[in-house]
Formats: sequence, structure tokens, C-alpha cells
Amino acid sequence: MDWSVFDFLVAALLLVLLFGAIGLIFVRRWSWLYRLGLALSLVTGALLFWVAGAVGLIGGAAHDANMAYPAMLTLGLIGSVVVRFKASGLALLLGGLGIAQLAIGLIAVLAGLGQDSQRWPDDILATSFIFSLLWLSAGFCFWRDWKTR
Repeated sequence: MDWSVFDFLVAALLLVLLFGAIGLIFVRRWSWLYRLGLALSLVTGALLFWVAGAVGLIGGAAHDANMAYPAMLTLGLIGSVVVRFKASGLALLLGGLGIAQLAIGLIAVLAGLGQDSQRWPDDILATSFIFSLLWLSAGFCFWRDWKTR
């Protein structure tokens, strides 16, 4: 893959924003579970954005089905604002993102999307499972934080 200057700038901006946000999270006086949930959510979202944009999870990066992932991230961001970043709402939201991540992968495989990949359907199913596990883990952190208060 050939990266342009723009690609490097986007990657650098993503990393600066990610590490800056994580730095801010860990200086706040939230519980360690809440901070861990936020950090895991941010890392998972940034990684999903990077992977879906750079190489694509379904077929190649140019495959239209990969647009489901930025849409999912956008809904997650909007949902976080709607629940006002409360642990109870974030637990449910991230559980929903984990299920949505799996659903996108399963629908892609059932629809035969990305068959041009050498490792189809294993690549789609494996990445969907890993990202889903990360979303659910972050949601579990928020759920535990909510239940321990």
C-alpha cells in the first residue's frame, strides 16, 4: 500500500488525539474502571477507524461495505453524548456496539461481501470477533463501575 502525505497526516492526527485524550482521562478523578472503559473505547474506536480506512475489514479499503464502520463509530459518539457519558448508558451503548460489530461481519459473510480476499471469510469473522470483544470489554468496565457505585 502506498501512503500519501495526507495519509501520514491523518494517522499522526489520530495518534495525537488518541494519546492526548487518554492522558486527560487518567488525570481525572474518575474510578479506575470508568477510566479503563473510556481508554479501551477510545483505543478500539481509533484502531477500527484506522484499520477500516487503511486496509478495510471487508474486502479492500475501497469496498463500500467498509462504510458501515465509520457509521457505527459516529453512532457511538452521538450515543455517548446522548447518555451524557454516564457509566450505565455507556455500558449499554458499548454492548450494542459489540453486537453491531459482530452483526456487520456476519451480514458481510452471509451476503458474500469481500470474497476477493485470500482468507475470506476467516478474516472478516476474526476481526469482527476481536473488535466485538474489545467493545464488550469496555462496556463491561462501565457496567462494573455502574454496579459498584
